[in-house]
Amino acid sequence: MDTTMTTLADGFWHWLWFGEQAATDTARSTDGLFMWIFWFSAFWFVLLMAFMVFCVVVYRRRPGQPTPRSSSHNTPLEIAWTVIPSLGLVYIFFAGFQGYMNKVVAEGPAMEYSLEAYTWGWDLTYPNGIQSAEATRILDVSQRRAAIPMPGDTPTVDLEAGGPSATSMEYPIFYVPEDQPIRLRMTSRDVIHSFWVPDFRVKFDVFPNRYTSYWFRTDRLSQNDPVLPETNGQRYRDHIIYCAEYCGDFHSEMLAILRVVSRQYYAEWVQSGGIDEENTPLPELGQIISRRSGCFACHSVDGSRNTGPTWQNAYGYDVQLTTGESVPYDANYIRRSIVEPAAEIHAGYPNQMPSYAGVFSERQMNGIIAYIQSLSDRGPVDPFANGAETEADGPDADAEGTEPETEPETEPDTNNDANNAENNPAN
Repeated sequence: MDTTMTTLADGFWHWLWFGEQAATDTARSTDGLFMWIFWFSAFWFVLLMAFMVFCVVVYRRRPGQPTPRSSSHNTPLEIAWTVIPSLGLVYIFFAGFQGYMNKVVAEGPAMEYSLEAYTWGWDLTYPNGIQSAEATRILDVSQRRAAIPMPGDTPTVDLEAGGPSATSMEYPIFYVPEDQPIRLRMTSRDVIHSFWVPDFRVKFDVFPNRYTSYWFRTDRLSQNDPVLPETNGQRYRDHIIYCAEYCGDFHSEMLAILRVVSRQYYAEWVQSGGIDEENTPLPELGQIISRRSGCFACHSVDGSRNTGPTWQNAYGYDVQLTTGESVPYDANYIRRSIVEPAAEIHAGYPNQMPSYAGVFSERQMNGIIAYIQSLSDRGPVDPFANGAETEADGPDADAEGTEPETEPETEPDTNNDANNAENNPAN
């Protein structure tokens, strides 16, 4: 039956319904069942409509002929048209249930990843605890549709691209090895989302405070797949992750890229492709965290206006609030805006930012602050490296820092005072 269903799923009709080819065995099973249902429905529709037209024409009322008496019911006929189609429905039920179980129960040991959804993005944590630091732009919807080949054609357009045809947001790239069972343990940070990968023919709701499980095994790479730039001929295949549950303003931009690579390349990447938070400079870490968390969907870094205020030349200036007050754009304001965004709303912008309380570690928070400071002409490149000098320039500088400057020529007396202090601790 699998061969028959696969045959029914090939060709023009499959391309018309699905576009992209299925990328996993379970996806091909879903395609086959869908096409079986399609042809099952088409068969009965054509049969019934043809029979209805036949009866309308042959048994139409003719002039001069009395209307014959019809029976109230026909038990054998009623049983036949109920039982025979129901047999097909019973098969659809069991085939669909088997397909569902095949997607939630992995075939043997599988690598387990943790996928977290949030407004509006995705975070994937690998078995060794790292998270991907890579992101890219992808083609818009119209160009992605144009990139889908007709049956028998070879893809000629890559989903990843830059320039004016690409979306304005950057999306995270999640690397996975080819032909390897992978289990996703999914949860949500805030509201209900839905994990949808069209190439996998799967959609699973992702809830806060509970887990949803899904597993897959991708196909092996082929010579038709594109080559990763700056690699020794390493091929890859991209699959786009969407959110299929409306979750707010940027629901349609809640995307990520699942990138299939060879096992060898994956093993090398997973050792070096994550974020080394402890050794990464704070501004660079802040840029990575901001990009991965979707901050650039609302905040620009080049001064252009977006749905949120720009970060360029923001630090060190005053912020006009919707209440009419002005507050300094400093580290405390940045922290409050991340944790309690509704507490102090920037004038001219709506109150639409979700709270990120408890999302970032202390070093990640400091990294975001450092990155915003680095974008301002009033902020140091590394705001934490010169902390002592910054304090010395503050209001208490005269009280704490004048003694070395006003008494540089009395070094012998200063040393004597220090010796006296050692001999008399009470002073």
